[in-house]
Amino acid sequence: MTRMASDTPSPIDRDRIKANLDARRTALRVEVKAQLRGSGDDRVVGLRNRLDETDDWAVADSLAELDIAGLRHALKELTEVDAALARLRDDRYGLCIDCGDAIAPARLSAYPTATRCLECQQTHEARPGRV
Repeated sequence: MTRMASDTPSPIDRDRIKANLDARRTALRVEVKAQLRGSGDDRVVGLRNRLDETDDWAVADSLAELDIAGLRHALKELTEVDAALARLRDDRYGLCIDCGDAIAPARLSAYPTATRCLECQQTHEARPGRV
């Protein structure tokens, strides 16, 4: 189904989306910097204290997994936000990377970094061996 140009975000919506993405990028950068400096997360602090007390390297592995998973997630989201901002600058924001149709405004509102329309996203996720 081809979506109409009226389905793409209006200039006012684009400004709002850009402001939201800029704010999210700033927050993610702060989060990544904080994680790189060391976490204040009680779970992480508790595991660090336990490692200091017991020298239990299984605890160290758990600590590394917590730190790496959180950092990996933040960096992935930061990359997606930066890509969405680039698409806004290039007037490609809101267009599906697979079919070229407009992505529904409701989808962009819920998921501002979306690169595919819902139909193409479902097809993409159904592909066997997708990573």
